[in-house]
Amino acid sequence: MDERGVHVALRPGAAERTVLFEAIVDRQCTRSPYDGRALTREELERLDAASASPRVRAIWLTTPQRLEGLAELVGRGVQAQMADAAFVLELKQWIRFDYADAVASRDGLFSGASGNPTLPAWLGRALFDRFFTVESELKKYAGQLRSSAGAVVFLGEREDADHWVEVGRAYQRFALQATAMDIRNAFVNQPVEVPAVRSELAQWLGAGSARPDLVVRFGRTTLVATAGGSRRDLGVDLGTRRAARRRHRDRVRPPRRRVPTDCGHHRARRRRERVGTSRAVRLP
Repeated sequence: MDERGVHVALRPGAAERTVLFEAIVDRQCTRSPYDGRALTREELERLDAASASPRVRAIWLTTPQRLEGLAELVGRGVQAQMADAAFVLELKQWIRFDYADAVASRDGLFSGASGNPTLPAWLGRALFDRFFTVESELKKYAGQLRSSAGAVVFLGEREDADHWVEVGRAYQRFALQATAMDIRNAFVNQPVEVPAVRSELAQWLGAGSARPDLVVRFGRTTLVATAGGSRRDLGVDLGTRRAARRRHRDRVRPPRRRVPTDCGHHRARRRRERVGTSRAVRLP
């Protein structure tokens, strides 16, 4: 890691299929409410072991009192973000209200993944301004946290790029292990996205000099279907996004029925074009 970015060194080796590797295709964020069931001590220990890193701390919040305290901090972050018009506009542009839009773009936040109804894009955008309010967001996140088995905050020991990458790696290992255990997760990052609330969160956690970087809730529920349930093709990143969209469209929608080109209608039209008139006239 340097000022230019992250450098990855690869070397030949035998292929290895681990539990975390097998979970890659199913890992996703599930933003719907969970069923409220607590995890066992053994399950929490397995998640903690998967995410362990010498440069990252993980603080686990699993009691109702701690989750309520986190919900209060999430609420403060929500209020600050909702007061920012630029944030609200960007969020609106990032939501995919309609299945077809989600399939076409293969990015953004599909509304169905958060337990919301899918709507035509034009209608979703119109209703967004009416129903996306501070009160509705506070109620939604409070309910989601209360339905969760717990939450975990990942903290970097220092505030620099190396530790940001390490925090991301710790989360990914946690998410893959959770997926393998049929445990869902979703970000509730509002407390770390607003600098003033981040400081409050660090103090509330007793984090000392460590920096809270990611906040994640987790629990069990039925898997919410995503739009197509697939990642972007590698070709998308290589400049063939249009081809990738076409392939995905053909998988989810049958091709249109083509009319044979040698039917009588087409033959008559070709004869008219050769004559140079729009109607053939028969002379006596």
